[in-house]
Amino acid sequence: IMASVNFMKCKSAGEVKAMLRHCDKEERLKHNHSNKEIDKTKTMDNINYSRLGYSEVCKKFDSRIKSLDTSINKRKDRVTCFGLTIPACDGMSKEDSVKFFFDVIKIMSARFGKANMVSAYAHYDEIHEYIDHGEVKTSRGHLHVYVIPEIDGKLNGKQFSSKTSMKSLNKAIDK
Repeated sequence: IMASVNFMKCKSAGEVKAMLRHCDKEERLKHNHSNKEIDKTKTMDNINYSRLGYSEVCKKFDSRIKSLDTSINKRKDRVTCFGLTIPACDGMSKEDSVKFFFDVIKIMSARFGKANMVSAYAHYDEIHEYIDHGEVKTSRGHLHVYVIPEIDGKLNGKQFSSKTSMKSLNKAIDK
């Protein structure tokens, strides 16, 4: 089974921070969510790999964007962050997925640069059944990684999420 990374574009700081709030363990416990699959009794099983709280992660994001902000990056339609979601492999235990996700984060840090890695969270509180090609399956733990698409000192969402880039990342994770 090939690794499958889902790429989601985030354009505004508000959009990025909403996703970070959704992922943060403490914030998750404070609020009710439109996602009814979240089981708050299991939220404490989630892992914050960056070990930064919500406000610290927001400051990290703001600071990095500010350092990249030049007239070249000021397009109104720019992508400031990508939310990458990676499921644990089918049949993988939680213990193995914790290690797998840590390895995925190392791959991404090497590829995208630590400065561009905003945060990473493993979710184990959204396990639910779903239908896949007519077959009932159970979802798995998954990793959310938020990355600023900086390439050569500039925001470049187009190159960051090109078909070649996505295939290359999937291959590296699959390996």
